[in-house]
Amino acid sequence: MSSEGRLVLVGGTEAADGGLRARAGQAIARATQHLAAAQHPHGYWHAPLEANVTMEAEYVFFNRMLGRERADVDRRMAERLLALQQADGSWPQYPGGPGNLSTTIEAYFAAKLAGHKLTDPADAAPVAGSVAFAAAPGVSLKAWVAAGTPGAKLPADVAAIVKAAKTGKIGDGKVFVAPVEEAVRIRTEESGDKAV
Repeated sequence: MSSEGRLVLVGGTEAADGGLRARAGQAIARATQHLAAAQHPHGYWHAPLEANVTMEAEYVFFNRMLGRERADVDRRMAERLLALQQADGSWPQYPGGPGNLSTTIEAYFAAKLAGHKLTDPADAAPVAGSVAFAAAPGVSLKAWVAAGTPGAKLPADVAAIVKAAKTGKIGDGKVFVAPVEEAVRIRTEESGDKAV
């Protein structure tokens, strides 16, 4: 673009570019009109922003880490997770996108924490579908759950994860416990137990 807002193509002539200059100019004009029409009278743009299912999944994880079991919220979160699941059992990173392994693992684990079990026929198809996606040929599946928890609370946290995820079947997963040497809250720069 030139300083006057005109499209400038380097080299060649309009006749030689096959009409590219004219098509590009029309596209820029349409885009400019669309943005101007969508602009709020005060000069800003406002539009909905939709996140993928990891936000719902992380909310379920967060509640578990705080020791909060909220059956009504868990049910709604699980319904939302399953509503966004794709036909192949996966969850995408963005609407209409291909299945994403990391997003699928988070959503699968959150659905299990929220009460969906492979042993319940009503829950088996969606949860089994995500396992089938994650275990597809060529996919290497490793998941870690990391949390900084004061030592006295650690056994209760591990027990809560095991209780929520256990079905007694192959594929329930594992909990890896490793010491957290340090934690820092970025906003306040607090460290140690104050940051947790």
